[in-house]
Amino acid sequence: MDNKNLPNALSRLPEEIGCSARMRQYGQVALDALKNLSNADTESLFMAINEERAKTVTAREILEGNRFNVPSSVDVRALHDVEGMFYDKMPDVDFIDIAPLQPMGLSMFLTGTSEKKIVSSTRNSEANADPTNSLFRIAYNEFKDTPVRIATHCRSTRAQNFGENSKLLPHFKTFCQVSVGRQGLRHGEEEIRSLLAHLNSELSVLRSLIPEENLSVSVSNVLFSKELVRIGMLDKETLRKDMRNYSQEKYDVRAIKMRDSGEVLRVLEEQGVQSGVKIFKLFDEVLKEDFPHLVDKLEIDLNRVAGMDYYKHMCYKVVGFTEEGEPIPLDDGGTTDWAQKVGGRKDIYTVTSGVGTELLTKNFVRKDENGN
Repeated sequence: MDNKNLPNALSRLPEEIGCSARMRQYGQVALDALKNLSNADTESLFMAINEERAKTVTAREILEGNRFNVPSSVDVRALHDVEGMFYDKMPDVDFIDIAPLQPMGLSMFLTGTSEKKIVSSTRNSEANADPTNSLFRIAYNEFKDTPVRIATHCRSTRAQNFGENSKLLPHFKTFCQVSVGRQGLRHGEEEIRSLLAHLNSELSVLRSLIPEENLSVSVSNVLFSKELVRIGMLDKETLRKDMRNYSQEKYDVRAIKMRDSGEVLRVLEEQGVQSGVKIFKLFDEVLKEDFPHLVDKLEIDLNRVAGMDYYKHMCYKVVGFTEEGEPIPLDDGGTTDWAQKVGGRKDIYTVTSGVGTELLTKNFVRKDENGN
């Protein structure tokens, strides 16, 4: 943060993070002390503060830890096997081991994610919260003329509190991949081809572990979602509240089949929806030409509002059903405008995706007592 913005930032602290009365009392003192410091001096100050705080930590505090320190309950051997499947199924993808820390503000700059959901550190850094952000930095810097497609399997940390009874940890492992390339003569074609390549490769792993009839694969266009919200056919707030409601009943009514895309477009156009039609038609065309085996596997989800501010247009989601019929969200991917954000490059596309390997392993990988 530029220190000239500190006055506004500190004035918002009570409302945004629920500061104590003591913090409000001494907020002006802190402001007066910090507002004239350079960024480098501010970093030095916080490092010194943390060093002094560390000297006061008790043995009990060390042993008890906090919610960020709870270890994962996933079977590490099983998770290792799942990780190996991605390597085996994607021989042409370059895998890298990304750094655990990334530049401060990376997630907010690319995706608008609030820093309240990020674990920030000193030294102008933050913990990995979305590995696709980290991969994008690498891919964009590597890109010259040949498309770059890279992937990683790593643990992410997010600061939001899921509630006392939640089984979700603030850290989890995911497989993520990012592609960066040039749009080509027909704008959007290579972008869509890359998106479908991501989906196809990830499905090859998921189908190795989950029966095909227990997988729901849906595609959406966030441009459609924005238009449907605008004309009042979708209630964004109601749908957002329901986003984490992965109940069996929610999936009893399946989405429209992709093979009926023409009928979907006709209905949308009757409602006056124009934004997103061209790229959706291109998606349908590339799908049938290059990935015909996926046509009857995909469904169209017109109710998706998740990712409206994250993805640029086309995106997908894969949900797996356990033997008990419980839906588990496993895979999410789509197109983004990140190349435009960092370099103003409309001729460069970015495709990102990720599979929750920890969720996948916990819910769909079973090992017997012999480890098989």
